[in-house]
Amino acid sequence: MTEHNDGTIRLQQAIAADALIAGCAIGSLEADSHSIAWCSAGCDGTRHHLHFQALPSPSLDDWLTTLDSREWQVPGLLVVDLAATRDGDRLILTAVTLDPDRA
Repeated sequence: MTEHNDGTIRLQQAIAADALIAGCAIGSLEADSHSIAWCSAGCDGTRHHLHFQALPSPSLDDWLTTLDSREWQVPGLLVVDLAATRDGDRLILTAVTLDPDRA
């Protein structure tokens, strides 16, 4: 597992809090979660692969359908892409974040 940076932890906390508000039961970050440096021609950032256990439910399905269309407020990060996949009780979220001071 790649060591999590502060941005990964802040993103995970924002996702967990949002899931709780939506009535979704997701577990803590799993050991196979990781983050890697990411860059494009114009900016640098981080690609996050966050893995959770999640109790399947209608509220989870509803929450997942809104993730990529919302603007995420994560202190110190600009979330430019967020997507989710689910396989039974396994939830995998991928996100790209940028440092707003360097974007």
